Amino acid sequence: MDGNVARFRQFKRLIGIDGGERPPYVCLGCGSRFEVQYHVCPDCGGYRVEHATDG
Repeated sequence: MDGNVARFRQFKRLIGIDGGERPPYVCLGCGSRFEVQYHVCPDCGGYRVEHATDG
């Protein structure tokens, strides 16, 4: 199911319906952005999902 979520998210970005705002959390491993802070990135499995402004 995680793969489907990632594909849907990419599809939304591709067709331009992601709302125009960049989500506030980013995976430091793969660069995916999210609305919520995950403990494990659903796209790559990385453990570093941080607030985008934290550096």
